[in-house]
Amino acid sequence: MDKIIYLKKFLKNIFIFIILSVGLYGCNKNETILIEKPTKVLENPYPENYPSTNPKPNSVLSILEKGETVKLLQEKYGKDYLVYKVQFDKGKTGYIIYEKDAFKIL
Repeated sequence: MDKIIYLKKFLKNIFIFIILSVGLYGCNKNETILIEKPTKVLENPYPENYPSTNPKPNSVLSILEKGETVKLLQEKYGKDYLVYKVQFDKGKTGYIIYEKDAFKIL
């Protein structure tokens, strides 16, 4: 009987831990990016003309100008680049590639 009570408490604690972890991770990405110089918003999460064995076209969705802000949704690392998924222009999403001094995360 004691083992069943212990198991129930253990599972309850694990469940609470999982819920808190997911909640805290989701809340962490409410950051804003301030554009410092013109920055392209791309359709796919890799640089334009990126060398690949299976190249896919990557179109420019928009060009953000200095002073604009966008919502940071996700950060991803490629083989030799860093890309951010952002929300811009009334809910549209796209990707911006990290470039030194192009923008800063607030």
